Amino acid sequence: MAIDDIAVARRRDRWAIRPIVRRGIKFGLTGLAGAAIAYLLFIACLSVVGYQGATVLSWAGSMWFGFLVNRRFTFGVRGARGWGRQALAYAVGAGLQLGLALAGYAILIGELRWPGTPAFLVVTATVALFGFAYQSAATFRSAASTSSATDSLAAS
Repeated sequence: MAIDDIAVARRRDRWAIRPIVRRGIKFGLTGLAGAAIAYLLFIACLSVVGYQGATVLSWAGSMWFGFLVNRRFTFGVRGARGWGRQALAYAVGAGLQLGLALAGYAILIGELRWPGTPAFLVVTATVALFGFAYQSAATFRSAASTSSATDSLAAS
């Protein structure tokens, strides 16, 4: 292998982390927007259907917003190919996130008697990291690997 090839390979390896960071930032921005939508839906529905109904409706609305925006903006997936599988995988992941959050609150608030704010911060960070890993590995896996390869080639 020539010296130039080694230099190019090192430069490509150094820049390979950038697509992951870029997707992580986009995922975080989408999450913030989704949380705002969930809050607005929750408040709008609260007096009409109570807190249980408002929770379900706001979670469902936020989930679909997150799927559509993450699919295109975060992971760069275009077109209808794989849409049904991705939507199902996203819904499963969202359900797992909901279960993880409920379990986290049961432990931190219910068992350990943590105050709400620190529990919220720990649970939110844990669920967000899980969500990003799950979506990268399961929901949008082919798009994530394709855009990583494309971004790495563009960076070299």
